[in-house]
Amino acid sequence: MQQQRPSLRNDVRKAVTELSHNGLPSTVNNVIPLLSEHAARDWKLIRQEIDHPIRELSHHALEA
Repeated sequence: MQQQRPSLRNDVRKAVTELSHNGLPSTVNNVIPLLSEHAARDWKLIRQEIDHPIRELSHHALEA
């Protein structure tokens, strides 16, 4: 599981960015299909990992 966490973090970051650019919400159900086969499939971890890139995107949007 420890090895899957960095993969999950990277995949979630990419998925949230892609969903945001497409105007879609970054929900667990939208993110899961975009994860690689190496990423953890624990929805609790996924929800935790979704939060950070959403904050970054919101912060960048406020600066623009």
